[in-house]
Amino acid sequence: MQSEDSIRRAASELDEALEAGDVDRVVACFADDCTVELLGVRLRGLDGVRRWCAWVFRHVQRIEFAPRVINVDGDTFFEEFAVTGFLSDGRRLE
Repeated sequence: MQSEDSIRRAASELDEALEAGDVDRVVACFADDCTVELLGVRLRGLDGVRRWCAWVFRHVQRIEFAPRVINVDGDTFFEEFAVTGFLSDGRRLE
């Protein structure tokens, strides 16, 4: 089992990788058999994570995360965050 600190560090790395638009860094944050739900989309496995990243980075030029709630319970991490996306035409989405 991972410590709460190591889980929080991994979560921070994920946020930073997403904000940097670095797909390989994002994928490295997940296990091969992961199941993740992001923005209402359920992802399964690393292939699912790559597909989601490809979609996001194709439509959003820059993305920022502002954590609102962070909980660690055993080896389960839950983060609620506000997402701000900046599109290539200058529009801002929250």
